[in-house]
Amino acid sequence: MANGNGRDGKGIAERLKRAAKFYWLKVLRVRAEPEVVARGVACGVFSGWLPAIPLFPLQIAAALILSVLLRGSKVAAFAATWISNPLNWVIFYIIEFKVGSLFSPFGDLCLDISFDNLHAAAAQLAAVSWKGLVVMFIGGTIIGIPCAVASYFVSLPLIRNYRRRRALRILRKKTSL
Repeated sequence: MANGNGRDGKGIAERLKRAAKFYWLKVLRVRAEPEVVARGVACGVFSGWLPAIPLFPLQIAAALILSVLLRGSKVAAFAATWISNPLNWVIFYIIEFKVGSLFSPFGDLCLDISFDNLHAAAAQLAAVSWKGLVVMFIGGTIIGIPCAVASYFVSLPLIRNYRRRRALRILRKKTSL
């Protein structure tokens, strides 16, 4: 039932779930070989782990450049960057910072960041200089590589199975007429 504001009364979680399903279906329906689409997903997942700088679409630009270099699907790469989004950026930043600080040349950036108070953590992360951004890039790269490899091997059979089922469904529909 409509509530007068143009929405059908569904909560934000339901709307996000529907949007995620919509974009996943867009990725599945890209007209390219499954390997190309899976490479695009991997490029997007890797880029999604890079720190997002508001007002500068670094993640999307990195995903598109990587997908061109690795001959992956640009649509899939674009969609997969949304693994990180404004709702989970702070959590991603904390993880990137903690991992990056283990391998960082900047040992003096020891912040007391925890998941207990995300607002305070966001304020602390915003206060760090370019050195903090370098630490997060290091952490994001270290986390992004295995996540990208895993996303390739997870998405490839999913894409193949979806296309196989869809082809069978279309074939059954044609033969039943």
